[in-house]
Amino acid sequence: MVPGSFLGIYSLDQFTHEYYPKDPARAARDLQADGFVVAAERDWKGKDGGYASVQLIQFQEASGASTYVGHEEPSFDHNTADAAFVVPSVDHGRGYENSKPDEFGYRTATMIGQQGNVVVWIDVSTRAAFDRAAEIALMQQQVATDRVPAGSTCIGS
Repeated sequence: MVPGSFLGIYSLDQFTHEYYPKDPARAARDLQADGFVVAAERDWKGKDGGYASVQLIQFQEASGASTYVGHEEPSFDHNTADAAFVVPSVDHGRGYENSKPDEFGYRTATMIGQQGNVVVWIDVSTRAAFDRAAEIALMQQQVATDRVPAGSTCIGS
């Protein structure tokens, strides 16, 4: 189970308190203005000790998802990444790798993209060298398999 959620499903309040702890009220106002509906997350640990997290953030309209991606994406580009790449076949698909290991020896990669009214956000941590092809394939697979038709609502909203 993901902390702060119910079975990996986040309400607006849960999402903003988990991911925007410095100012959850402001984040909630911004997300409401963008048409936030619900978010869901799934985490897993690989056999190699690495781990991944996939987050789906649904908005009422594709424009809300685009606004969210446009707001979040530059923070990776300017603050944390030492390598950036395009994720082909994914709307607004970008990836960022930080090759400097953290205190536990993990390197991190983050990808963000959009499928209609849903933002897909993937974090990957590994002690091994990055496998950009595998990272890109994970994002492309996620976008291809987790489509939410515009106007529909995920469970938990």
